Amino acid sequence: MSGFILKASFLCWLFVLFQSSSTCAQQQEPIRISADTVLELGSEKLFSLSVKVTNASPLSFDGIIAPVAPQGYKKVGEPSLKIHLAAGAHAYFPFKFLILNSAMAGKEGIKFNLEDQSGKILSQSTATLSLPAVRASGLIIATPNVLLKNVGDSIIVKIIVRNAGNQKEDLKVVAAFPAAEGEGKQIVEHSLMLLPGSEKEIHFSRIITKQIYQLSSFYINVAGLYKNGDLFANGVAFVQNAAGERQFSAPAQNRLMSSRFTSDQISLIGQNLFSDSQSWQLSGGGATPVGSGLLAFNVDAYQWKNITNKPLISNTWLNYEGKGYGATIGNITENLESFINGRGIKVYSKKEDDIHLMEFGAVQRTFNLLGDNFNYGYTAYAKLNSPTLNPGSMNSSIIFDYSPIDQTRSILSSNTVSLLNRKYLSVNFMAGGGLSQNLLDIRDIKPSLALGSNLSATLGKYSLTSNNYYSSAYYPGIRRGVMQFNERLSRYLGKQYIWVGFNHYSFDPEYQRGFNLFQRDYRLQRLELGWARPLGTAANLTLTASNEREQASYIFLTSGIGKLNSFRLNESINWHSKNFKQNIFITLENGFAKYLSKSELQIRLNANWSHPFFNLNLYYQRGSFLIAESIQNNPIDDISRLSISPALHHSFFKQKLKIEAGLVYYRDAV
Repeated sequence: MSGFILKASFLCWLFVLFQSSSTCAQQQEPIRISADTVLELGSEKLFSLSVKVTNASPLSFDGIIAPVAPQGYKKVGEPSLKIHLAAGAHAYFPFKFLILNSAMAGKEGIKFNLEDQSGKILSQSTATLSLPAVRASGLIIATPNVLLKNVGDSIIVKIIVRNAGNQKEDLKVVAAFPAAEGEGKQIVEHSLMLLPGSEKEIHFSRIITKQIYQLSSFYINVAGLYKNGDLFANGVAFVQNAAGERQFSAPAQNRLMSSRFTSDQISLIGQNLFSDSQSWQLSGGGATPVGSGLLAFNVDAYQWKNITNKPLISNTWLNYEGKGYGATIGNITENLESFINGRGIKVYSKKEDDIHLMEFGAVQRTFNLLGDNFNYGYTAYAKLNSPTLNPGSMNSSIIFDYSPIDQTRSILSSNTVSLLNRKYLSVNFMAGGGLSQNLLDIRDIKPSLALGSNLSATLGKYSLTSNNYYSSAYYPGIRRGVMQFNERLSRYLGKQYIWVGFNHYSFDPEYQRGFNLFQRDYRLQRLELGWARPLGTAANLTLTASNEREQASYIFLTSGIGKLNSFRLNESINWHSKNFKQNIFITLENGFAKYLSKSELQIRLNANWSHPFFNLNLYYQRGSFLIAESIQNNPIDDISRLSISPALHHSFFKQKLKIEAGLVYYRDAV
């Protein structure tokens, strides 16, 4: 019995040994592939790694190495590699991979499959890649120049936000608009999530109030913030009133030129303190005699969230003026036929009445005196101003511009001559031309032309104004591809005043590189008839009947064509107290509008009560007054907006201490 047990145990051990030997033989593959265990990557966009193939079989091997890369990585060359390996040999095979913009930070694996000629996988190995985290977000103001057209229209600023890093980013974009009353700032935020290598368009829009419309121009500061509050980019959109030929200069520079520096002043304002939207603003200016001239300065700086963030510094400069000459260094802003904004230097000659006779400047285009994360190019200009307005006097300018945004360089010349300048009749004429060259194809050169005229005439009780402008599609000025006619005939009937007006505005620019504009082929015609008269000595009443026809092609998520035909009646009344310390302004606009997809009734109310210690603004809108409002929202739904903003303000100690408190309620329902 014991002998039988011994024999059985011996057979079992032999069986186990055989199985173990068989398993080891199976694990020791005759043909196998192996790759690097962990590969530490840096900032390179192209890297190499090698795999080892061992042929332990007695036969030669013909097969394929097929790498499988994760998202964000791409093999250079053919997707697979054919190999031949002699019996008992081994060899190393190199591979190159691109790190795409969509590659995520962290550890990923590239799998290498070793296949025979039939496609059967014989062996596998994985190379682990370790990619360090990189933050590289940025933003571009796609609409750096915006035109104000009418009260109640929308200011639309389009911004492209990009994540050029390799990790998902939780971002916030902050825009500082003028407050509804035209003074101070209103902060608006937009949050978004971006994957590596992706970008997104966002839009900020605000209603043009009567107070904002009275501004000839202003800036909209935009800042991009990471989730922890760090600043990654900033920019500025310039908004200019298109209602006339208003020439812009920075408010602080106006103070300098008119010598109204009665005292030096610096102010520091904090908003939303101890929150994610905390911000600081430092502003001020002053002047002091130096030698035989005047040295003046101005500062305007914004700081978002952390004090370690790079502040946004604009309208900050140092100016010295002597007798007959001057120079400015710092932020330079000039509104010629092309809007110039950046950091640089300008020198000029002047007369006693602060008219610049000749001026030369060189500017690096940037929205921040400390520099931006994007190269906006540079501009050099020269201008000549006539010291008088006599017939034959001329104002001229020439501008050279290099713009990497649209990959062009251009030269532009503009000349305005006064033909007549009499008490009852004035006429001037403008002519300009330019050349634009595509930097990617230097043979692509586009000539352009601009023409304009202004006429003002008075004959008895009749008055006529006519402002006209045309520029071709490739004109490199701020008014590119514009046709505008503003005609108005008016007459006084005693204390009453009547007028008829016609306005035509069209906008359809072209670019040598494709720009995806929100609004193209825009046309607006307006015919109006108005009547105004005083109500006693403290009030005025105005009634205006108008017909507007608007048409445009829009690209907002999807492209489409919009048309609008509206008939409206505008009633407005102004009142002031006998001591002029209280003012009331009420305007009501109502009518009927017909779109391609719907017809609707419209109503818009704008009211303001101003008191020495109190101010109240009220705004209500029902219906879409522009195609853009209907396109951005659901064209079938009606728009309903309500805004109420009371404010208290009072000064103490002879205007040395000022206290303000305000509340804003805003509702936007679609």
